[in-house]
Amino acid sequence: TRYWRDWSSDVCSSDLLDTLETISSESVRDFLSYIPTGTKVLITTRLALGQSERPYALGPFEERESVHLFRAYADALGTDHAKKLSENSIKNFCSRLSNNPLAIKWFVGSVANGKDPASLIARQSDDFRQLLSFAFTDLFQSLDSSSRLIVEIIYVASRELSRAEIAWLVEDLDNTITNSSVDTALRLLITSSILRKPISRGTQAIQKLELGAFAK
Repeated sequence: TRYWRDWSSDVCSSDLLDTLETISSESVRDFLSYIPTGTKVLITTRLALGQSERPYALGPFEERESVHLFRAYADALGTDHAKKLSENSIKNFCSRLSNNPLAIKWFVGSVANGKDPASLIARQSDDFRQLLSFAFTDLFQSLDSSSRLIVEIIYVASRELSRAEIAWLVEDLDNTITNSSVDTALRLLITSSILRKPISRGTQAIQKLELGAFAK
């Protein structure tokens, strides 16, 4: 907060706050309340800030973007093994990591530290479990009861569900949760990449939802 107070009100700047979920939300709101007029702040986070935000959801990378990030990060780390991988091998690793930029950087960094690439992408391995814990532990712990119930419902169903199906099951399991709370929870879960909208098949009119690749 003192950072903003030391600036005069006529000085504008652009600032970046990365991985906001690792910081207390209350201290962030206090920090943002002192932003001088004209200053812009770009925040990367999977947690909602409420009225303080203008969210822009980011999905997985395209294949070519994933490959570019893989090679660029390998070059930056000087990882000979990763740099020598064939184009098809890199595409395969990126696909197994769901083209998730955080997972790709974790993978390249782990290879640079001597980890076996095959072990890193094995979903039952300790290495992969560490990735999931790093990426989602804080996020899941921040979810309210409505959001957690929705995740449990879709996980148990093991299939895509429509908004109407989710609302009906939520009401059946906990009739204290309102439709408004369900809608709020769904928006948060989609924004945080825990849920995703599958690619439509044919002329399907009803939008379905499923667990994101790393939440399954």
